[in-house]
Amino acid sequence: EKFHKLNEGVNFVTSPALFREYTTTHVLVMERIDGYAIDDHEKLTQAGYDLAEIGAKLADNYIKQIMEDGFFHADPHPGNLRVRDGKIVWLDMGMMGSLSERERGLIGKAISGIARGDVNLCRDAVLGLGQFSKKADKRQLYRDVEDLLDQYGSASLGDMDLARVFEDLTEVMKRNGISMPGSLTMLARGLATIEGLVAALSPEINVMNVVTGRLSG
Repeated sequence: EKFHKLNEGVNFVTSPALFREYTTTHVLVMERIDGYAIDDHEKLTQAGYDLAEIGAKLADNYIKQIMEDGFFHADPHPGNLRVRDGKIVWLDMGMMGSLSERERGLIGKAISGIARGDVNLCRDAVLGLGQFSKKADKRQLYRDVEDLLDQYGSASLGDMDLARVFEDLTEVMKRNGISMPGSLTMLARGLATIEGLVAALSPEINVMNVVTGRLSG
């Protein structure tokens, strides 16, 4: 119900309606969803759908779930996504991730820091997001973040893989005795899955560009 409500203003996304009048503590009754599997490209094309458009809308909605709603589908594999009547239908809300406003702001800072090559911004975001097993050595963390940004060098945003960025940040945090909250671990996994889906539908779309577009907007 929460996911449905958060997305009711998005005209190209929906999720199964819940029938409360038939639902009990033992039985959950929802709308039956037909339509096409999101990875059945042949049938989607035959039905007149534009795969690139589906990929763009999928990426945009997933980033909305993360950066605006703070409530995202944490298991976005193809079996949990269908296309029906011109809409992407999200199924199976058994695994959802939640992000506080503070966490969303820090994620935005971390991504902006990487996009701009800003070591201080990125380090401060990591310090804000992390859970510490020991006192953080800020100078060492600064050097590790600097090394990470050097790896990306002058790469354009369009060449960056958002899931990989999260993996690299997680590695820096581990080396400094900092652990990620569970919600961010779920987010990293979800991003890796969604990037694969979007790439298969629309190779020219880069999810990192979608995020930075929302941040600058």
